[in-house]
Amino acid sequence: KDKLSDLYKSIKTDTVIKVLNEKVSHNELLRSDIPQERRILEFIKLYGYDYSTILLNLYIERVNRTDYLDIVYRSENPYLSAWVVNAMGNEFINYYKNLSYQRTNENIENIRQLEKQQQDKIDSLNERLYDEKVSQGSIDPASISTSAMETVKELEGKLANEKSIYELNNNRIILLKKELDALDKNTGTSTASTSELLDLIDQKNKLEAQLFAKGGNDPGIQQQLSTLRTKINAK
Repeated sequence: KDKLSDLYKSIKTDTVIKVLNEKVSHNELLRSDIPQERRILEFIKLYGYDYSTILLNLYIERVNRTDYLDIVYRSENPYLSAWVVNAMGNEFINYYKNLSYQRTNENIENIRQLEKQQQDKIDSLNERLYDEKVSQGSIDPASISTSAMETVKELEGKLANEKSIYELNNNRIILLKKELDALDKNTGTSTASTSELLDLIDQKNKLEAQLFAKGGNDPGIQQQLSTLRTKINAK
């Protein structure tokens, strides 16, 4: 009866499959405000493959205290049920991989911004240091005042500190790029530990920004950073 309907006759199955595959590959939903996609939504209802109907027969739950998912699907055909269960597993892996990839890219972009900020500060300190040394170059070393020397030492100390932060950011970028490569090569590998590592790095970035804003002198933040670095190294 459904195959005799005007809706069924007006749509080619190959077209439906092509559109759905494109939607799945881009993690997009069908839109009811687009005529063709609205007809496809109605078309898959004929098969009982629409969202609401599938949910009535689908059960997915994480097995307690494990990394396993329990997936159950009931249909009129055991082979169809098995296919849906396997498809759900594959789509979960693909979605989780894409999510992790996006989060890693966002973290890399944040670090690049921090890196640029640090480089700008290093350049500024270099200029100040150079100007200070030039201003003292024409004076007899014996007559250079203690305050001027202290200024130079202070600037050199700040410069060394900024370079250290800059190198840390470079190391983070290298680490994240390696993790991106690992994600690309190991589609089915769980990335829970990667997500935890990115969260720790994000926390450390924020604390370093707070510490820098306070002139680098906050024992509480320094202690938190030390703890986070230990955790990051462990991960």
